[in-house]
Amino acid sequence: KNISPTLLGDHGFEFLYPDISQAIEAEIK
Repeated sequence: KNISPTLLGDHGFEFLYPDISQAIEAEIK
């Protein structure tokens, strides 16, 4: 994953909002 850790709070965002996180990753890719 090439998403900035600071943007997601060091995977905190992915932990709290996995569905949103996946959507963001799909948009970035």
